[in-house]
Parts: sequence; structure tokens; C-alpha cells
Amino acid sequence: MSFIVKVRQMSEITNSHRKISLLARIAWMYYIQGLTQEEIARKLDFSRTKVTRLLAQAREEGIVEINISRKFRTCFEIEEMLREKFSLETVRVVPQGESPEDTREGVGVACAGYLEQNLADGDVIGCSWGRNLYHVGRALRAVRDRDLVVVQLSGGMNTGGELLPQKVMELMVSRLSARGIWLNTPAVVAHLDIKNALIRDSSISEALTLGRDCNKALVGIGDFTDAASLVVTGSITREENQELKNAGAVGDILCRHYDINGKVVRSSIADRVMAISLEDLGRIPLRIGVTSGKEKAMPILGAINGGYINALITDEETANELLKLSNQK
Repeated sequence: MSFIVKVRQMSEITNSHRKISLLARIAWMYYIQGLTQEEIARKLDFSRTKVTRLLAQAREEGIVEINISRKFRTCFEIEEMLREKFSLETVRVVPQGESPEDTREGVGVACAGYLEQNLADGDVIGCSWGRNLYHVGRALRAVRDRDLVVVQLSGGMNTGGELLPQKVMELMVSRLSARGIWLNTPAVVAHLDIKNALIRDSSISEALTLGRDCNKALVGIGDFTDAASLVVTGSITREENQELKNAGAVGDILCRHYDINGKVVRSSIADRVMAISLEDLGRIPLRIGVTSGKEKAMPILGAINGGYINALITDEETANELLKLSNQK
């Protein structure tokens, strides 16, 4: 006797999206991967009773019928391939949205769900900024029973809109009922003496010190397209962007640039960046890269090679491009 699991199309409503994604994942683990309910409970940090109830709910609501819809099945298969190929702790791949904004929303919901499942009392969570991180903050559900701190890992006062670090921080701090530590500086300052003066300020020093001591980090991953966040926000000039490309940079995390092998790229802006270093980031136990768009495949590969992320939340198209690129390399 065989089981096929079919998952209905995701609702546009975030809560329904979250519910269906969770039921689909549990159905996949139980019916396709052959895990026991006890094993699923341990992996998701649920009680066995909750796993049993969710499986029953999926059947009762007609979500589980005979087969996992190809859209979800493909994403789960890609997750397994990426996790095995790169030895990542966690990979979450979401289906492609109808627009880049829809895709970013899906990535945000997936990351929020993963973070919620892994929160623990005393967590110090480092957070960068960007469009995908904004959607993570929007998708987080209210947490009231944990002692949490959220710290801004890189400056960015010269940004705006969804890219505004302060907005991302406000969402994270509010939804998690956490104590917030802001890094109220530009992403890149004009002169080294300005940076030296700023880090003597107690609030700036506290943010950078606490950022190095995080046990979880959420970071966006930048690229070198015309829509690159650092250029769009005026954090760096187009000339500086070109200088970095010429030096072999393929991407950035926390405004810190690296090549395809993960090696830090030196440049005229490197010493003026207001953020913890990539070396500091690499010492944080859980480092979650949150990004979308196939142009991010090479930056993701460099970030993995450098050890700057050990978990990845992205979309199907980007994940496929990453697999293709890694096979070429």
C-alpha cells in the first residue's frame, strides 16, 4: 500500500501559508522520508502528540490526499541536496512567487518560522538589514515568554524604505518582545578617523561587542547588480562597487566583501565599515543567510565557502542556480 500526499496551493494570507507549509513538511517527513512521529517531533522540537494531531488535521482538512504537490516536493528535494552538498545545518527552500516581492515574502515567512522553532531563553540574536530581513520581521509572530536580545550587526542610517535597519530592528524587537541594541551609524563612514571616534562612544561600542557575542545571526547576502542594496542606498558609490568587482569580490555580508572562495577582499572602504567582522560572524554558532533572487547564487556560494553562514533560507530558483554553479566549480 502506498501513500501520496497532496498539498493545496499556498494562501496569500501569511498564517495560512505558514500552516500549509508546516503540514506539508510534516507530511513529507512522515510519508516520504519514512521518519517516525517521534523522530519528527525531535527534529521540529514539537511533542509527539502535536505531530500526531497535525498529521490528523492534514488528513481531515483534505490537505493530505495522495501525493505531495510537485511544487513542495521539488523544494524539499532541493533542500536535501543543498544540505548534503554543503554540510549546512538547515536549508529551507520556498516555491517561487509571482513577483520578486512575493518571493521575498515567502522567504521571510519560512525564516520566521524556522527562527520561532529555534528560540531559547537567553538568546542574543544578531540582525543585519535588507528587503528579505524586513519580511522576516513582518512574518514573525508575537513571542512573550522568552528573555531575548536583538542586536544590530551593521550600521545603515543612510538607508531608507524596506532597507532601513531601524525598521527591521523595530519589527524584530517588537515581535520578539526583546531588548534591542541599535548600531546608530552609517554602514560606511567617510573617513577612518570618523570610525575611530564613533567606536569610542559607549553605545556604539556596546552594540559591536554584543554583536560579536551573539549565538544566532540573521544576515542578508548582497550582490553586484545595479539593484545592490549598498549602491541603491548610497552606502558606497558605483565607482567603489566597481573597484570591489575588479578586486574579485562576488558578494557581501554586513557590508564586508569576499570572493568566491570566501576570502575577504581588501578595498578602500573595508576599514571604514561599521559592523562586526566576517571573522567575528563566523564564530557565531547559528548563522542564517536569508536571501532571494538567482543573482545571489554566487554570493551565497562564496558565503558558504567562507563559513559565514551555516543555514540558508532562499527560493527555488536561487537554490537551483546555486546547485548548478557549485557543479560547475
